[in-house]
Amino acid sequence: MGGGSAYTFLADTHTHQPPSLHHRLVMDLRPFITRKEQLRTGVKFIRDGHLFYQPFILADDVEVGEGQNLHDEYDKVTGISDFNVYAPQQDVGDRKQPTDLGHFRKCNQEYREIYDYIADQICMHAGGKLSDLTFAEIGCNTGLNLFNLALRGAKSCRGYDWNDLSNLFRWMNNLLGTDVRFTRGIYDNLYHRFKDEVQVPEVDIMINTVFTNHQCDPLQFLAFLCDRARKGVFLWALIHPGLSDPCVVYTAEMRGGYIGKRQIIPSILQ
Repeated sequence: MGGGSAYTFLADTHTHQPPSLHHRLVMDLRPFITRKEQLRTGVKFIRDGHLFYQPFILADDVEVGEGQNLHDEYDKVTGISDFNVYAPQQDVGDRKQPTDLGHFRKCNQEYREIYDYIADQICMHAGGKLSDLTFAEIGCNTGLNLFNLALRGAKSCRGYDWNDLSNLFRWMNNLLGTDVRFTRGIYDNLYHRFKDEVQVPEVDIMINTVFTNHQCDPLQFLAFLCDRARKGVFLWALIHPGLSDPCVVYTAEMRGGYIGKRQIIPSILQ
């Protein structure tokens, strides 16, 4: 996959099957959106700019996700709304929609598999006992990681983001039967804390995916995460496409994970 990412997409197909645990994990919302008003609410989130980056399927002809742009290295993209929403019959605002639907769907399905892989890795390192663990994610966007973990039985999940996504989280919780919490907060790079006295309580595992790349002092932010994690921190970061040397991530037990230019082996830092 392009875009200088430190991971590789996995192949899959775009099919519509009956409700199953698999669908719950990859965020295919079609089995859960059973009323027109639910779909209308989802479309409004898209139109308002709250639902487009993380890969979700709302209907056979309504799908969002940044997979194609990541894969194509933002080719022909001129605005943040371009090529991350396919909804030809809906009012989703002024945006360029994908012209190759098969390619768009394939990239988004592969993108969803990465989020499933993240949840799989956390489950593996946790010994499969998520019911005893609490999670938080700073820069959670629409909460795909958190909803994945909640559906797998996590004790509690809370997300933090600069945008007010509380209504979207409420909508997702109603659809999925989860109780993922959301707090609006802006991380201050100058003072290394959240603005407006927003507090981030300690949890068992802090998650951070492609957020450190936006920080001017990522080591201070990493320290902020570790200070609020009782048991572990899960990181997913981007690597520059020109990187010639591999990176090695070590856990406290010095178990190194090789990260090449086009693959990711996440580690939980304990």
